[in-house]
Amino acid sequence: MVEDFSEMRGDGGRVVSRTQDSSVGAAPSAPARNASTDKRTLRVRVDAGLRLAAGDVPPKMVEGLCRALSLPNPAYWKLVRLRKRPGAEPQTLSFFRQEARELVLPRGSIHLLRRAADEAGLTLSFEDSRVLPPKRLPKLPEVSLRDYQADAVERLAKATQGTAVLPCGAGKSVLAVGAISRLRTQTLILVHTLDLAEQWQEHVRERLGLEAGLVGAGEEEVRPVTVAVVQSLARWEEAKLDAFLHRFGLLVLDEAHHIAASAFHRIVDRCPARYRLGLTATPEREDGLTPLLRLYLGAPLAVVKHEELVARGVLVVPEVRAVETAFDFPYGRASDYAPMLEALAEDKARNDLVLGAVAREAWAGHLCLVLTG
Repeated sequence: MVEDFSEMRGDGGRVVSRTQDSSVGAAPSAPARNASTDKRTLRVRVDAGLRLAAGDVPPKMVEGLCRALSLPNPAYWKLVRLRKRPGAEPQTLSFFRQEARELVLPRGSIHLLRRAADEAGLTLSFEDSRVLPPKRLPKLPEVSLRDYQADAVERLAKATQGTAVLPCGAGKSVLAVGAISRLRTQTLILVHTLDLAEQWQEHVRERLGLEAGLVGAGEEEVRPVTVAVVQSLARWEEAKLDAFLHRFGLLVLDEAHHIAASAFHRIVDRCPARYRLGLTATPEREDGLTPLLRLYLGAPLAVVKHEELVARGVLVVPEVRAVETAFDFPYGRASDYAPMLEALAEDKARNDLVLGAVAREAWAGHLCLVLTG
């Protein structure tokens, strides 16, 4: 079963499974019948989500989709475990909605929609209303990619959405910059901290020679490649946010496991960019909301394990060596903890030991990172 949008042209035209139907997006009516298969055709408009005329969808199919797009609410069940009253907290969270006469599903739930249509004996007909700005970015420098990064970029170009699950150090940001170079469309990169936003600006500058715009920390500078802090966008009025999100052909979500937070998936669910790319090293969530990664961003484009990259020499396993010091402190109770840390930080013999170890590694030509609390 096809579970992406690889058969869609992306030019605003309609792509129909085996037949053409010019009535896509019209008012609800009885689903058209596909003469070549004797199956009824269900029209789907694809923008930021999947839009179906509510009156065209069989009740049993609606029921199944709503059930598949509902998940236990972790906040409710946490209160139950703590023997507290849930109050107004709902028992389940629903990730679909009805707008006027349309049923709207998350765009990454295409696999659920295809399965439900198949079970109902329906053929899907798509109208592509996603955004792909007609003016492409100028030719960009080619980004050197490892094979797993290049494969993910090509899969994104075909499937138009998905997630890259790579361990720390595997080059998620390089992959995304490679996708920008490959697709050459206006790009929005969503992050959750200003520090990450500034890092992304540096990545874009170094590898593509572009100055990326910034939305966050009081800045609202929009450029062909723009980095935005989600919390800043979440405070915008809907009309302003929608106008902004309609400018981009590629959406990149860094630390994509944060999609479970309402501020994140609400913004992603409003962005009609043709391409969506999620990046994460930790797709699994303890709260049970792991499925949201796929529902909003699509199926995995690449899943690479830490062990694979260690075996290939891309990553290294650190060797941990404990360095004993003569530091001593009369620790007797919890209130001694802060004074102990202060004394530890000021201990000259210990600090000289740390400096000596770092200096030896640096003189040996190794890169050194010193972490402190």
